[in-house]
Amino acid sequence: MTTTYNNNLRIAEIATGDQAGVWGTTTNYNLATLLTEAISGFSQVSVTSSAQALVSTDGTSDQARQAVIELIGTPGSNFYIYAPPANKIYIFKNSVTTYTATIRVATARNGTTQSGATEISIPSGRTVIVYTKSSGTPSIYEAINSIAGDFLVNGGLAVGGNGAFAGTGGVTLPVGTTLQQAGGTGTIRYNTTLSRFEGYNGTVWDGIGGGGAGGGATGGGQNQVFYENDQAVTVSYTIPASTNAMTAGPITVNTGFAGTATISNGSTGEGNILSVITRTAGKLYIGTIIEGTGVPANTTIVAFGTGTGETGTYTVSNSASLLTAFALTTTVAVTITSGSNWVVVG
Repeated sequence: MTTTYNNNLRIAEIATGDQAGVWGTTTNYNLATLLTEAISGFSQVSVTSSAQALVSTDGTSDQARQAVIELIGTPGSNFYIYAPPANKIYIFKNSVTTYTATIRVATARNGTTQSGATEISIPSGRTVIVYTKSSGTPSIYEAINSIAGDFLVNGGLAVGGNGAFAGTGGVTLPVGTTLQQAGGTGTIRYNTTLSRFEGYNGTVWDGIGGGGAGGGATGGGQNQVFYENDQAVTVSYTIPASTNAMTAGPITVNTGFAGTATISNGSTGEGNILSVITRTAGKLYIGTIIEGTGVPANTTIVAFGTGTGETGTYTVSNSASLLTAFALTTTVAVTITSGSNWVVVG
């Protein structure tokens, strides 16, 4: 009888009487190298084409046996990686810049013909856990697509698709003050300074309802009677044509900001970090349009850094390389477009 490799990890199965005098070496290699690769092995696979098979060999170290595979290289386009048709768990990390990796199972080892129709796409910079199976039509599946219990994320969470909640309780939104506002277009949160839910439309933060009983006013009932608005305009607004607006007064239109600042990557290159050095008037807010020599048009503040309205750092919407301090100004105004009206009551 001869040694065979008819198993998922392609490890030598020594037949009775085979490999006399050397079977110990083969067994040690099976345990110390090949099983280690399958349990905790790591390999970087350089992607050189749009369709590439993981190297699969019998009884020797290879790519396809590794537990963790990091995809690297410069393929120049999205690409496919083909795993052999075997039962196996993999962790794939796509470290190829820009391009998406799609993992498939091949009909044969070292081949690039897809078996079945299942595949797993991994965007650049992402890591996934998958498993392949050999029975029936060899296929690939996500190893984790549901969590039975609680799931805690201590950092940011990016969801590539839509979300659905089946519970009957509620979803807790981020909570913070006006000076802690941060996020891109579509962000929603609860503002403790103004006691309201609010959303960011890409230019300004605005209330979206909720808050206390009746929209913010406190009392014993739930009557929808009171509408509350701020008493100060802190960033510029435009009332669109053919629309009317009404505000309870009195209303103050704040003074614009004046000071000096730089814009860079935080050191000596181009970036979107605004560093406010001095302040002589006004305050800065999320959504404020900043002005100054060399500042790109319509540059807005999108997040606070160390600054909370005065000196400090901020993230702005456009990059620049303004390493020498320039005069930073902002304008706070309410523009009433022709054909529109703004009525202040009070």
